[in-house]
Amino acid sequence: MEMKFKFLGGAEMVGRMGMTIEGAGKTLLVEYGMSPTKPPEYPQPISTRIDHMLLTHCHLDHCGMVPQICGRDRCELFTTPLSAEVGEIMMYDSLKIAKAENYPLPYTTGDIERTMKNVVPMTFGDTFELGKIEVTMHHAG
Repeated sequence: MEMKFKFLGGAEMVGRMGMTIEGAGKTLLVEYGMSPTKPPEYPQPISTRIDHMLLTHCHLDHCGMVPQICGRDRCELFTTPLSAEVGEIMMYDSLKIAKAENYPLPYTTGDIERTMKNVVPMTFGDTFELGKIEVTMHHAG
């Protein structure tokens, strides 16, 4: 099976991480973050539909833009319950800061709500399949 990987940010820098994995008719997005610079820096935009999303942890450079995609595509978000909980706080805080700094809003509160409704809670050791892509959650330290 052919798989295509595309980095949308974070490949040669710290910040605004994002990567798509395409294969077996599915597109998986791994992370979609922002750099908290003035103004914020975002990963490359995604024009294709995302079927599923994976969030490994909730640093802002990994989770900061998740609602933009999950809100738009209503895709499942695979992550740990703790990452979902802390990520939600950071998502709302990012909107608050964007408003306070008068930056364009990267997503809406509705996008955050749709994101949180589509969380699929995972624990370390869990394995799931997305089409023919198999993913196992590991504790990274």
